[in-house]
Amino acid sequence: MRQHGSDIFIGDLARAVAALGGDDLQTAAVAGLLGFRIEPPGSAPTPEEQRLLEPEEVGPQPPSVQADPREARAEASEPAVESPATEYLEYDVVEPEVEYVRAAKKTAPPAAPSWPAWERAAPAGPRHLPLFLPQWTRGVLSEVAATWRAAGAVDVPHALEVLARGTTPAELPRIYTPTLARGCRVLVDVGEGMAPFARDCWQLIAALRSVVGHELVEVFYFKDCPVFGVETEVDTRLVPFRSPPRATPVLLLSDLGIATPSFSLRRAAARDWLQLAQELYLAACPLLALVPYPRYRWPRGLVKALTVIQWDRCTTASSVRRAKEEY
Repeated sequence: MRQHGSDIFIGDLARAVAALGGDDLQTAAVAGLLGFRIEPPGSAPTPEEQRLLEPEEVGPQPPSVQADPREARAEASEPAVESPATEYLEYDVVEPEVEYVRAAKKTAPPAAPSWPAWERAAPAGPRHLPLFLPQWTRGVLSEVAATWRAAGAVDVPHALEVLARGTTPAELPRIYTPTLARGCRVLVDVGEGMAPFARDCWQLIAALRSVVGHELVEVFYFKDCPVFGVETEVDTRLVPFRSPPRATPVLLLSDLGIATPSFSLRRAAARDWLQLAQELYLAACPLLALVPYPRYRWPRGLVKALTVIQWDRCTTASSVRRAKEEY
């Protein structure tokens, strides 16, 4: 007997059946009017069907979770999205030989490139302000790489003096003028102290090549001091430092050890820089150092041996010319 959810109880049905009497059909009809349904005699479950099932006879059933109508409406409103493919990790499959090789590669120290390569691969950051003012950079670099050469007009007073002595010169003397024809060699410090100025070094080298000429500018990299060895642009192996051809200007981009950590195992001393200056002096190659620190921080023992220029936004072509004349 099943009830369809009315407010009439089973006792009301019993009193109605007892009052009216009748057969099974009449009893079923009265039960239907009161909201009950009486099953026919042949539809009752047999005792075999009523027995409890054993655990092994019952298969795994998914848990019954009542669906939330709000989730159903949200799924109906959103478009269907394909589930992403399963991501497999590299070490999911464990193989002794393979895992040994992988562990060896993982513990091996990676090759650490110097900061010029890192700077080339670095993503574009915020707007960078160069150490030289852009409107003064070309004039400053022209003065830095310029050397004096007798390639101007004929020096008439000097030529008359030579002829008055009764000598016949092989070539008439000419007026000395600044020139960029000798090119320039750039020594870039890639030590820890110059890492904050990596982008400035790259910008300066590019600007110098646009002024002097790409084929006339040679760039070498070093750490601590060039006398310990230098690297070329195409080879990262250390090679001994060699002076450039005679009268070729040398531009040094370095902090002269000002910002080198005090606990560094390899730190250039003043005698190392003096050795570099001596080698270039014997080769008649003028040496000029651009240092991105104020004058009061320069090593006192190197100020008289090197032409040091403050690499800052206040530097002008006239200040570079004055520093070269004082040296």
